[in-house]
Order: sequence, then structure tokens, then C-alpha cells
Amino acid sequence: MEKDPFAQLIIWHQEDEHEKIVDNIMKIPQSDRDYDTVSLLARAMNNLERYDEALQQLLTIANLYRMNSCFKQPTNSGNDVEKTEKEG
Repeated sequence: MEKDPFAQLIIWHQEDEHEKIVDNIMKIPQSDRDYDTVSLLARAMNNLERYDEALQQLLTIANLYRMNSCFKQPTNSGNDVEKTEKEG
């Protein structure tokens, strides 16, 4: 087993050991999982055809970013398109 846990997850993905990925990541408290870890978990669940669970994991990422305002918000809400259409 790799010393770097993240590297081991990548190896398991390459070896189609998706259940090992899920089992090991689920041992990590949800509050301690970062973007990359949750992404790997969702990908492994998707590969195991656990689509609803994978989607839930991806939604945790979206909610985290929404709460932390990490996504840049649109500044004009598409108003430039409307102006261009009216002017043209």
C-alpha cells in the first residue's frame, strides 16, 4: 500500500477497485473530506452504478462552494446579451 493515501486511491481507480475507494473514503469524517477526496468518492460510486449516492457527494461540493462563496457570481446576469439583441 502507498504511503500517500491519495496516491493509493488513484491506484485503486486504475485497478478498478472502486469498492476499496468507497470503503476507505467513507472512513474519513465528512467534515474532513476535501474537494479531491469527495470527487474521487463520487467517481467511484458512479463506477459502481451507485448514481444517487454519487450525485449526493457532488452536491456536497456544490453546497460547500455556495456557502463559502468560492464561485464567482455573474456580474450582469446576462444583461449584456439583452442589450446586444435590442441594439442589433
